[in-house]
Amino acid sequence: MKIYGCHLHQKLIKEALFIFSGWMGESMQLLPCPLKEAYSLAEAFARIRVISPEGVLNWDPFSLEVDFETRRLKECRCGKGTVYDGHLYSFLLRHRVEGSWDEGVVVITPDYLCSRQKGEDRYHLRYIIFDFPTLISLPGIIEAPARRSEEGYLWDLGDFRIPRILAALLIQTRFFFWNEEPFCDDPLCSLYNAHWQEELLVAKGNQRLCERHSEFLIKRKRSDPIIVSKKCETVRKKHPCE
Repeated sequence: MKIYGCHLHQKLIKEALFIFSGWMGESMQLLPCPLKEAYSLAEAFARIRVISPEGVLNWDPFSLEVDFETRRLKECRCGKGTVYDGHLYSFLLRHRVEGSWDEGVVVITPDYLCSRQKGEDRYHLRYIIFDFPTLISLPGIIEAPARRSEEGYLWDLGDFRIPRILAALLIQTRFFFWNEEPFCDDPLCSLYNAHWQEELLVAKGNQRLCERHSEFLIKRKRSDPIIVSKKCETVRKKHPCE
């Protein structure tokens, strides 16, 4: 799998790749950020800014907004608070990354990303956007999942738990490129689709797959041609935080 990452977060990304490789037995190729010197995309990025959670994009940007995007791309000012439509962001990067669907391509970004819930017009902040390439938003890991209280949670990227969480998101991405089904109903499986931060800490922090996905991973490692084409059939368990 090919990983593109911001040079400002190389240490964090390399720690996550070390954890991922040890678990999955798969080597990763870390490549420089595909946004570097992508000045021609400045206006396009200005257009995909989300200016209202109710599904409103910035289709007619001011020249100052385009200038800001030009400086952002030139001076590596990503992650300054602007929120982008995640799938359109991925589309803009599609021709700036190398690799195939079978290989898997991930861009780890300090930008804020969002997408619409299926059947809704409203945008929601995300920590991962499954597309080609898949995007992982570093600030999204902290801010996208809801909190039930203020104790024991993630506050910044310096938290010692972040590399393990990022590694688990890379594992989800690996499953996405294998079978387009990166989620599991088991709240203790690292593929669980966590919406609350405590769920994220439990699912992504325990470095565990459910029985079904563990078997699938073993068969993949043995080059078995099995393809998982339906959702995990694990019985929905009560989440330990509930």
